[in-house]
Amino acid sequence: MVRAIAVWIGIGLLGASICAQEAKPRFDVASVKLAESKILQIGPIPQALPGGRFYAGVATVADLLWFAHDLRPHRIAGGPDWVRRDRFEISARAVVDVPSDQIKKMVRSLLEDRFKLVTHMETRELPFLALVRARPDGALGPALIRIDECSPATINELRQKFPDKYPTPGNGMASGCSSMGLDNLAQLLSIGSTPVIDATGLTDSFYFSIRSQRSLAGSAGLNSSDLNLPALSTALNEQLGLRLESRRGPVEVLVIDSVQPPNEN
Repeated sequence: MVRAIAVWIGIGLLGASICAQEAKPRFDVASVKLAESKILQIGPIPQALPGGRFYAGVATVADLLWFAHDLRPHRIAGGPDWVRRDRFEISARAVVDVPSDQIKKMVRSLLEDRFKLVTHMETRELPFLALVRARPDGALGPALIRIDECSPATINELRQKFPDKYPTPGNGMASGCSSMGLDNLAQLLSIGSTPVIDATGLTDSFYFSIRSQRSLAGSAGLNSSDLNLPALSTALNEQLGLRLESRRGPVEVLVIDSVQPPNEN
């Protein structure tokens, strides 16, 4: 009798495991194909769309990973060169409309199913630049302004009503908004493979604007050849009340164990 109960428990656990695997969210239909060579190496970033849809115009596997796991590029390690070089056009759709968080889980399943992707998380000691407050009293610069929210509508309204205080990118100026701290600004400041991490301790939302000789990643309007503009370190200090500090410490990264080029369809 005891043995029979144990067998049924074992079968029940196996059935629960199988159901859990089957319950992993997946797209109803998905198209994956290598992006045409005539397409420039920039395009629509991976994005969740209304109606349970997902689209990535010219995305690498690394792009898909940072979207699916909410990880910045420096936290994705390993894998062959092509995962950061080869670009794919991917269009997918769920059976019903689902929130963006669910779409991200479906992209993880797509990577596992179509690219045979296997990954794991681990902590590594890595060098990075910490974005910190520059002034002993912690005071911020005049171009770093606390705001209530960072929605596009709010930003557009502020730029239209108060163009001097909330300048639009261009003419040697980079500007933007960062929610709940300065992580967005830190990402724009990232230089090559060296990440910049927000270590200011700030938790509010901010509008920032900066004039500097060096362009910020992913921003427009800066002219690095204009010697009349201040160096980046000077601009950060005087305009934002911040500076970059070299550090080394533990960073949790997603490691690619194995991956294969997908079969197109």
